[in-house]
Amino acid sequence: MSDTIAGRFTLLDPIASGGSGTVWIARDERFGNLCAAKVLRQRDSGDLLRFVRENTVRLNHPHVLAPYAWAAEDAHVVIAMPLVTGGTLADILRSGRRFSAAATAEAVRQILDGLTAVHAAGWIHRDVKPANIMIDAEQPDLHLLLADFGIAVDTNAPRLTQSGIVHGTPGFVAPEIMMGGDISPAQDVWATGQIGKRMLGMDDDAVAEAVRASTDPLTQGLVHLLDDLTAADARKRPSPEIAAAALSRLGLRGPFHFADGTPWHPQREIASPALPQDPAPTLILVPQADPTQVDFRRSPSGGPPQPGSQPGSQPAAQAAHAAPVLGSGPAPGFAPTQVDQVRPDRGKRKPAKGLAASAAVFAFIGALLILVGIFAPGYLG
Repeated sequence: MSDTIAGRFTLLDPIASGGSGTVWIARDERFGNLCAAKVLRQRDSGDLLRFVRENTVRLNHPHVLAPYAWAAEDAHVVIAMPLVTGGTLADILRSGRRFSAAATAEAVRQILDGLTAVHAAGWIHRDVKPANIMIDAEQPDLHLLLADFGIAVDTNAPRLTQSGIVHGTPGFVAPEIMMGGDISPAQDVWATGQIGKRMLGMDDDAVAEAVRASTDPLTQGLVHLLDDLTAADARKRPSPEIAAAALSRLGLRGPFHFADGTPWHPQREIASPALPQDPAPTLILVPQADPTQVDFRRSPSGGPPQPGSQPGSQPAAQAAHAAPVLGSGPAPGFAPTQVDQVRPDRGKRKPAKGLAASAAVFAFIGALLILVGIFAPGYLG
């Protein structure tokens, strides 16, 4: 594999590997910032369909981690998304740690806030679980993002068939889905409630009994809300927007703690020489119709950018080590500055080889979608 794919994404350091590909720390040469590049390893139909589906989701929200670009060259396909360095919620839960009621409430609020945007855009995630909740270690306090839209469903698009296949992860699949019911946004709500209960340790019967017996008003209210989110009847579950608003009214503020009183300080779980030392200037890519629009600002420790600053005007070494802060919402106290970055390759003709390769990939994916829709419609269910 070449170091740079399609002349844009330079692969720097692999950080995760799965059945369908590898995730790399990469540098987006168009914008000069670091990103996470998911590179497809096997060109099998199921993997490609997940890849195509995930790249289709374009959401700009501070609690949603969605792809912002893709590229293809020869046998390799890559999708790019903002880089997350704090690991996942599942990593913490596997260590056996439980969270305080305040930390759990804020985490659930952020997930529900992200789901509000996902559902408003016409998507159902279908795989909300701790392993798909990413932690932004570049923020000083709790900041979570909903990731992995590989099996998400676009409710605005026609569905070819009801396959009868249950999609999702055991323990986080709503009861109506397990019984063969229709998919709906309510299944994402149920999974979020399950995450909240896991964070409190309520998957253990003894802990659950102690939590329910708590006289703390916040704990009591949170448990009541989590019970509503995980109601057996999908029609009785509140919408993400209503539930998130209820949690917002609590006015939760950090720093947040684990159940034993230990402060929760998000830390980088990725060790790589490609990552800059903190504090570091940051580039935040805002996916828009015009890919040349970049939201350029510094991290809170580095101060705001000067008006009229251009990403392209940074020294090369500084641009190479710029790490993105996740999400697109303005950092507290900092107003985003929209900058029209002039692309150095504008006006130049692209190599014929690159065009031919991209055209071939488009044709292959289009044909594949048609064939799978005919012979294996379950993949699209």
